[in-house]
Amino acid sequence: MVVLAASLLGGCSPDWDAKVKELCQKEGGVTVYERVRLSKDEARHLTGPAGGLVVPRKDAAAAGHPYVSENKRVVLNDGNPKVFRSETVIVRTSDGKVLSRFVHYARVARIGFDSGYTCRNLGIPGDIERQTFELTQSQ
Repeated sequence: MVVLAASLLGGCSPDWDAKVKELCQKEGGVTVYERVRLSKDEARHLTGPAGGLVVPRKDAAAAGHPYVSENKRVVLNDGNPKVFRSETVIVRTSDGKVLSRFVHYARVARIGFDSGYTCRNLGIPGDIERQTFELTQSQ
């Protein structure tokens, strides 16, 4: 996938917003491989400070945590503007199964008041936790 991204980004002075848009449309967003039902009690272990579900990063999760996230970031253009691809996966630790994947492309803000350009500009949601986990009514 990174090879695909690199080949699409080749050429002189590309229109980075158009490239990011193309990559987002081809690969961006959340893919759920297995949706997990959580009881309210199980969900408490994944509740963040703002009340939403948060899966801890693998390198920061407590031992024995049932789910962790792993993140990778590849810089596609290190100049101005900076363009990157990020990928987050949620993994069930008991069997190592990848439950979901979120791929996101971004052109970081250029100098000035530019806010950058990402898959979110296209309305592609990045709510991997909400799409991966379903809360049940049981305790």
